[in-house]
Amino acid sequence: MNLPLKKGIAGLDMNPDNLSVTIVYPNGNFRASKVFWMHDLTTVSADKRDWIIQQTVVEMLMWVKSFGVGTLSMEELKFLQQNKNASFNRMASNFSYSNITKTLISACFKENIALIQVKPYYSSFIGKIKYQQTYGLSIHQSAAFVLARRGLGFEEKIPKELLSVLFAREAKKGQPLSDLFKHWKVVKKWHDDLLKEMKKIKMNVKHCFLQDFIVSDISFNSEIEFPF
Repeated sequence: MNLPLKKGIAGLDMNPDNLSVTIVYPNGNFRASKVFWMHDLTTVSADKRDWIIQQTVVEMLMWVKSFGVGTLSMEELKFLQQNKNASFNRMASNFSYSNITKTLISACFKENIALIQVKPYYSSFIGKIKYQQTYGLSIHQSAAFVLARRGLGFEEKIPKELLSVLFAREAKKGQPLSDLFKHWKVVKKWHDDLLKEMKKIKMNVKHCFLQDFIVSDISFNSEIEFPF
């Protein structure tokens, strides 16, 4: 293993009011997580805003280094700049996306922390499905967990308890379930379709996790069309 990854890696999920960071061991297991808040960014002057960003980024990197970790994994900068998500667009316009990324890159260079850019696909959703409840994380911390593991080269497999729900027909046809691990698009569609049905009957979905959706799937007897 490369020396920079000998003690693991940190994943960073950047948000309008916080930097969420999760550290994992070299084997991909959870180690620690913390949210670094920037509550006042939208209400202070430009100078104060830059100071808050600088202080928060440095504080975050010092926390990462306290674990002996020297590598930070985050979503590709190109993706972040093109993100159509409304909350991220508010962040970009409110306190200048370029300022925080420039500050991060500069601080990583000064602190000798390697910055890895990884593919962003479904990081928040996978974090929610696989890790949020297990480790008691926020949605952003669990996304950071996925980004950290992705920086180590791990591919996220679909949880076993979902395979029989989503891919029962394929299993009956004799198709190896291992071939279906990459189909997170299917899981996302299943989740979103169920979410709509649950909201229709006014279910409180705010704190629903994987098992809740599996139970709801059985209740609604959903028929999902798969794109393969």
